[in-house]
Amino acid sequence: MQRDVHTLSLQAPPATRPEAGAIALEQQWLNRLMGNFTWMDCRLARLARSGERILELGAGRGDLGFALAARGSPGSYAGVDHCPRPAGWPEDWAWWATDPLDFQHYDRFPVVTANLFLHRLSPEELAALGRTLRRSARVILATTPARRKRHLWQLAVLGAMGLSRTTRRFARAGVRAGFVGNELPQALGLSPRDWTWTISLDWRGAYRMEAVRRPRLAARA
Repeated sequence: MQRDVHTLSLQAPPATRPEAGAIALEQQWLNRLMGNFTWMDCRLARLARSGERILELGAGRGDLGFALAARGSPGSYAGVDHCPRPAGWPEDWAWWATDPLDFQHYDRFPVVTANLFLHRLSPEELAALGRTLRRSARVILATTPARRKRHLWQLAVLGAMGLSRTTRRFARAGVRAGFVGNELPQALGLSPRDWTWTISLDWRGAYRMEAVRRPRLAARA
């Protein structure tokens, strides 16, 4: 499949719909089914240094942050998204209600996470974000849908198990907007001279990128 981000933008379910709450719960369930929260928690425990500030891009309803807080980590965390601060977001965790592409304080955060967000960006937006991240980030951790047909079939099975049509439609568009291979680090402009990265594809539908700046080139962008 060719990557298609345009369809995803058309399928995004508005928060004002009467069924928005149920859809949000289904999306949270899909996140857990894909193992995204567990993977992110494990990678942060391994890669984030003591005292480093962590920023989540496209933090939305705060699902990832709440899951990490429930596991007792991390210590310093912040979210940025164009929506308001979620109810119950920890008081000592910062929140910026702005578009992540317009955020002005990336230099404060050496560790950047993005859970089911980067696949929503166009190639041009990914390139612009990559230029920003390459200036100051030390670690970038990202999960997106993997763009494989088998995951479209899996969603059909989940529909038979009760997953709503609206959530399935949005999830299918997400799969078509997702990544395979080295597409994401390449879209962000990460150079193998400056960065090492690992890409993994989970059978449950997750594409995961762990990118770490090479220590000997820490001063280079």
